Amino acid sequence: MENVRPMCQGVAEGTKLLQTNGSTSVRGPHVDNIAEVYAGLLYMRAPRDKTKGGDLDVFKCKSPCKMMPGLTNAKANKAEFADKDIKLMRRVAYSENTLVIFINSMISVHAVTPRPPTQFSRRLVNIVGVLNCRKTACGKGEQRRARRSGARKGG
Repeated sequence: MENVRPMCQGVAEGTKLLQTNGSTSVRGPHVDNIAEVYAGLLYMRAPRDKTKGGDLDVFKCKSPCKMMPGLTNAKANKAEFADKDIKLMRRVAYSENTLVIFINSMISVHAVTPRPPTQFSRRLVNIVGVLNCRKTACGKGEQRRARRSGARKGG
């Protein structure tokens, strides 16, 4: 896998990301950048943190799963989905020493549950394998074709 560059990033998310009715949320149901081959989250929740939310929801696309045009960020190769097009399959609790790894595709729809303002940051390590676009064909045309073919397959 010489064309895939592994990356790790420590994250401590505060409460000033996106404000929604007093709660915070990272993003709604979405898929990651198409250049990411795989993604992982290692949760490192503080033992005293009893705040609800910050869990990872994993969804299955209903047929067909359509990207929401207004929320799709083509520049960043990110897409978001309408609630009516997806079904919650599993919720992974935000708890210490929990590791989630998944293959990234157009049907790897996931979201983080809202979390109220708290003194505790949501602590995690984000692990991704990113295509080295200088060595592979991951130009905009190829990415669009990959997105269209992946989205048509459903879940």
